[in-house]
Amino acid sequence: MADDLSADFSIDYSVLHQVRENMLELAEEAGSGGASGDYRDLGEANSGERRAALGHSGLSEAFNLFYTMSRTRVKEAKDGLEELGNLFGGVADGFFNVDSQLAQSAGASKAAGDLDNWRADTEAYQQWESDRAAWEKYLESIGVPQQDIDNPEFLLHKACAVDDPPGYCEQWKEDVDAARAGDGARPPENPGEAPSKPADTPPTRWEHTDASGTTVIELELDDNHEIVKETATVTTTDGQKFVSETVYDGTVHTVEDGNGRGYTFRDQTTTSTYADGTTTTSETVYNGEPRTVSLGEDSTGRERFAAFQDYTVTSTDEDGRTVSTTKVVLDDDGSGTMTVTADGETTEYTRSGPNAKWEEK
Repeated sequence: MADDLSADFSIDYSVLHQVRENMLELAEEAGSGGASGDYRDLGEANSGERRAALGHSGLSEAFNLFYTMSRTRVKEAKDGLEELGNLFGGVADGFFNVDSQLAQSAGASKAAGDLDNWRADTEAYQQWESDRAAWEKYLESIGVPQQDIDNPEFLLHKACAVDDPPGYCEQWKEDVDAARAGDGARPPENPGEAPSKPADTPPTRWEHTDASGTTVIELELDDNHEIVKETATVTTTDGQKFVSETVYDGTVHTVEDGNGRGYTFRDQTTTSTYADGTTTTSETVYNGEPRTVSLGEDSTGRERFAAFQDYTVTSTDEDGRTVSTTKVVLDDDGSGTMTVTADGETTEYTRSGPNAKWEEK
């Protein structure tokens, strides 16, 4: 699914997955020993039945030895095919699982972006509706004719700039002068043409299909259109499947940067089911208060910020055993320490800033 891997190294895990299936099919066929019909019946018969059928005890013993050795060799072939098939399958699943997590991350970002765009478009349209209603109400209050009110290009300053202005211009000019003197609000202005009206309901599904398979992101939202659950399903054309379900719960932590942009952090639990059917659960809990730090100005001169918060991630297997624990503690400048404990070993990492790479101590 991921298409940004280096061209110097690539692997088609779908082919490896098919190789596994083919080898397991061969192993299943080998499990029969290649025997059928009278040959198999004779091989599985007891010594008396075999001697009666062949008419000679020596021939019966020779056939029994041949059949036994044949079965042993076939069993060895079956075990070897299964082992090799599972080896290919393990590699295929490993690459698929990693690639699926990349596809999930990219798809989740796209789905969240689509939702953010819908929120922004909805807010802009609602603001236009509010501004338009205020404009029309004001025009009515000073006596502007309905045909001018209905004209989306009508402007009071143009209508009142003629040698013999309409009677309503006197009230408008008084209101403008009062606003300039600080004795009232400035009269509304024509908000112009309406922006495109967004859909009444927010987007909750994102899907991408290519030659490799399909990635689907499904969102569940609360009454405020905030994401409370995110489900990602990645499937290949040959049947591999990865499912990840993230539930957002607990306290919502928010912080605003110097530009007035808000950032949100919320505890979450992610359950991932991999291609081989195994499951892991990862719980992220945020600690302390979220913070922002300036990253300097961008090419347009606008100041950029990064937001961050301390957190702990605990991963468990399907039996509830802890697989790993990651604890991140950050300073106010975005630098900090990450401590990872897995398989009884603890490794510490540090970074010099919010966008810096984690380096092992």
